Amino acid sequence: MLIEARKIIMPTWDQNNQASIKAWEDISSEYATCASGTVTGVIGKDLRPGNIWEKGNYYG
Repeated sequence: MLIEARKIIMPTWDQNNQASIKAWEDISSEYATCASGTVTGVIGKDLRPGNIWEKGNYYG
């Protein structure tokens, strides 16, 4: 994986820790910014409220 290849250390997800939330929002945004092409998403019916993906990366 790219995160491992670049030796990026991500904090454990903690919805009660603003630093954790910001780190995951930032890396998710950076990943989405650099992505291109056609994407197919397989989304479950039980997404966590406030999840990063729906909050910032899905524009459908």
